[in-house]
Amino acid sequence: MSYVGQMVRAGGGAPMKVVDISNDIAECVWIDGNGVIRRRFHEIDHLTPFWMSLGPKSLWPDMSQIDLIEIEKEERAAAAQKKAQRDAAKKAKKSNKLKRKVSA
Repeated sequence: MSYVGQMVRAGGGAPMKVVDISNDIAECVWIDGNGVIRRRFHEIDHLTPFWMSLGPKSLWPDMSQIDLIEIEKEERAAAAQKKAQRDAAKKAKKSNKLKRKVSA
């Protein structure tokens, strides 16, 4: 597929137009927020056609995120267990204190 003349994005950045491709490197141009024309070179594999970058995203996690989700779940469980132990220790410490009455 030839990207020359097409609008693309690289990594979710600004939309750019491909003006030339040489040795699997695309020369892309875009207009920045100040109205200045900028030029950048990207590998073709890192470019996404602009129309594809606007499509709806899935709510399902990527397979690469599954491990992170499991790790976060384990960290939350460990934090909850640690909090429960702290609360139990505070409760035990309070019950061991002697209550003294001050007579006036």
